[in-house]
Amino acid sequence: MESPILSAGGVLEKGSGSERRVCVVRRGQHGDCVLPRGKVEDGETVREAARRELKEEAGCDVELDQLVHLTERFVEQRRKLTMYWRLKLVAEGQPTDAPETSKPEWLTVQAALDALTYADERDVLRRAFALKRAAQVEPDALKRARYRLELLENELKALQGTWPEAHAAAARTSLDSAARELDDGDAMGAWQHLLAAQRELLFVPSEEKLESQRVSILAEAADKLPGWRKEAVTRLLGVQGKVKPEVVAAAALIRDEHGQNEHAKNKLLKDQLGMLALLVFVLCAVLAAAGVIGSPPQTAVLLGLGLLGGAMSAVVPLSSWRTKRIPDLTREWQFRLLRPTLGAASALGACLVLRSGLLGLTAPASDQVLMCFAFAAGFSERFLTSTVAQLGGGGPAE
Repeated sequence: MESPILSAGGVLEKGSGSERRVCVVRRGQHGDCVLPRGKVEDGETVREAARRELKEEAGCDVELDQLVHLTERFVEQRRKLTMYWRLKLVAEGQPTDAPETSKPEWLTVQAALDALTYADERDVLRRAFALKRAAQVEPDALKRARYRLELLENELKALQGTWPEAHAAAARTSLDSAARELDDGDAMGAWQHLLAAQRELLFVPSEEKLESQRVSILAEAADKLPGWRKEAVTRLLGVQGKVKPEVVAAAALIRDEHGQNEHAKNKLLKDQLGMLALLVFVLCAVLAAAGVIGSPPQTAVLLGLGLLGGAMSAVVPLSSWRTKRIPDLTREWQFRLLRPTLGAASALGACLVLRSGLLGLTAPASDQVLMCFAFAAGFSERFLTSTVAQLGGGGPAE
């Protein structure tokens, strides 16, 4: 096995309090933003490499303080270890690297966290300043992806040394990438890496498992894949006798690319739903201010009840997440976020109809009747959401 690639760098700061700034490097050749670091050269110690890289990339002479963190990645199927120190600024000058290669910037700690491309380096920065991650309530899609990542991690450990090294390394790299995507909150990005790892697992020498995957992919293609994808998978796997891992992997890739297309549609749908929610909110605010239904406080109460009804309508199906696929969960999550706003719009429209006399009521509706009507209309917004989903290509709302 090849020895790992060694790299060194660190967290360099200047100033204190509100004037504290952290050095990051924007690398033109890679198009990313990183902490200053680089490979250890022949005949060089790790600490010497850290000082040299800071001089080249940031133009700074530094002293190394305590070691902050050691990160591990896989680059072209080879292990890469990077050591990060807390650094003290001795003297500031000009970087010796060409500007088009790397450009140093001094940012606040929060701005640096937002700018850094890689999740593990954001973790290094948090460790250096003892920062805690913000507590987050994860959507269903992230929970499912984390659960799948844990299963694949355990499977990979159990299979260590029993299958081709190239495929094992590729699976390891995919799982590392999935973990970074999950740290960034991108469930669909993580899911694509998890699927890539699963395709590598097809090369484990097990005819029984390979046959099981063949049957599973065929069934999934018949149920969920459209048009040419279904036909291609059926031709690849619908043969008698044994199939090669490469063939099953090719069929799995066709299936997985369909998921990537669904991800792109979801991103477009998210933008469309956001614009729709904004327009609905503005319309509700204008009608409330105009007092079309009643006084502004009365209208605000009715809108609030519609929002509550829409929110409760969105919560009702949350228990079904374990039975659904990640692309479906992502799409449904977007519609659930839209539901309270559409609930308010439904409540406003229903109360307008009730007050207009179109229903032939002999007496004006009381405030209590209007409030019940508003909540019921908000809770029943799923009919409006279903229409929006069909227009957006997202399928019916749950």
